[in-house]
Amino acid sequence: MPYKLTNYLLLLSVSFISLFAYQDEGDSPNQEVYRLSVSDTLDIEVFNEPDLSVMSKIDRTGKARLKLLGDVKIANLTLNKAEEVIEQEYITQRYLRNPLVRITVVEYVPREVMILGEANRPGPFQFPNEVKAIGIVELISRIGGFNDLASKKAVKVTRYIQEGGQTIKKVFTVNVKELMAGISSDNADKKFWVYPDDIIYIPERFL
Repeated sequence: MPYKLTNYLLLLSVSFISLFAYQDEGDSPNQEVYRLSVSDTLDIEVFNEPDLSVMSKIDRTGKARLKLLGDVKIANLTLNKAEEVIEQEYITQRYLRNPLVRITVVEYVPREVMILGEANRPGPFQFPNEVKAIGIVELISRIGGFNDLASKKAVKVTRYIQEGGQTIKKVFTVNVKELMAGISSDNADKKFWVYPDDIIYIPERFL
């Protein structure tokens, strides 16, 4: 097979994979381990202490209610760190000497983005469990792609973030057509990440 054709097929296969798989590069938000969120429902077990096992939902203050310990703040911690915090509480409060805690997430809090405009399946999109963000190209693919009227070069992403105790509205204009083709002028490997609660608006192109 000619050298140029071989390289082309290899490049095409890599591009195809990148569209439908989460990016494993250093700038990927999904490299971070899942952190517990408010309203997650947990199964908390203490090894050899069945009476201390409990199902608990993280409340608005980020705390889970445990037997003997009462409320323990574990929101925004990884599972491993939350287990360590609870173990230390049992030791500090002198209930157990060498506790071994295991936490299982029974039900994740729903996390969604809203898709508006010229998509084949507009409406709410629910994030996969344990995923912090999703590339906009994969997101568009998961909602059935653009419809025939969509402007792929000017997709608007609205995001509300907390800065200095205030809620700030930011609007990004994303050229999804370039990202899909892998020819972004800034970086050929660049991805635009979409986060829970983002609002995506796909405008109609001018005919």
